[in-house]
Amino acid sequence: MVIKINSASIDELANIDPAQVSSVSIEGYLSNEKLDILNQLLNTNTQINLVVVTDPGEPEKKDHFTGLQLISQLNNIRNLNVLCFGSQPLENLEPLRGIYNLEHFRLSGNYNKKIDLDPLLESKALKVLELEFGLADKKQYKIINQLTQLAQLKVSTLDVAAIMPNDRISELTVTNTLKNPELITAAFPNLSSFSISYAKGLESFDFLSSLKKLTQLSIGYTQKLNQLPKLANPENINSLIFLHTPNFKGIEQVLAFENLESLAINEFDSIPVGEVAKLEKLKKLKRVVLNFKKDPDQEQFEQLALKSGWKTDFSL
Repeated sequence: MVIKINSASIDELANIDPAQVSSVSIEGYLSNEKLDILNQLLNTNTQINLVVVTDPGEPEKKDHFTGLQLISQLNNIRNLNVLCFGSQPLENLEPLRGIYNLEHFRLSGNYNKKIDLDPLLESKALKVLELEFGLADKKQYKIINQLTQLAQLKVSTLDVAAIMPNDRISELTVTNTLKNPELITAAFPNLSSFSISYAKGLESFDFLSSLKKLTQLSIGYTQKLNQLPKLANPENINSLIFLHTPNFKGIEQVLAFENLESLAINEFDSIPVGEVAKLEKLKKLKRVVLNFKKDPDQEQFEQLALKSGWKTDFSL
């Protein structure tokens, strides 16, 4: 259940079963009474994802809380998603200081790209960090290197040379620019899931061959990908996703991943639809999503998927 707490009445909130709540969103002002109810929900169900839509330019209002002021009034936040909207960028995260139980933090929207991440250091349990922008300067890298429990990292720009070796991070997502990719295995020796979009800063994908524990790979929004390099342990790969990679022609390479379970390619016209039948050789394949521009090709694929028992509703 997703709750928009601003539009819900006090009576409606009082009758909600906390166990059924997956997410609570807050936008604008919140009264003391609703704040108390939210605290009760968070204390009862620690899995709730709290989404706070904040406008730094919003004026204060008596007996109400808004923006990051709300966060400082909540007792047990584990999962926090801050969306910054408005003409003024969010300049600091000070209200997050002291949220000791925070495990998952996401920041997006209009915020200072060099925003100080220091308040996150008090969140000793932080395991997942997602930033729409950054990492932008040495201070942010310094903080990342001090988050000792971090297991999943998603950023726009990453210079691997600025990362200290971290054997806890197993999932890495880079949404724009990757620098010094040849150092990625030294920085993340236990990386099992890697996703990259746009591939700025890359001349090739050869660095992928050094990722010995890789099981899931996603590459998107780039014309640089023609073929995959030879991976260290292809038998470990169980998921491949290629989004808007129109030059990829490596269907024969896909056949080398004998334990592949999920495959998604949304621009597949560089490969004849007849070649898709070769995927039947992959006996563990459960989900296949291939999008062809021509309707007859798409219909031919759908028939093959039905025959092979592949699910085709995998969300891209």
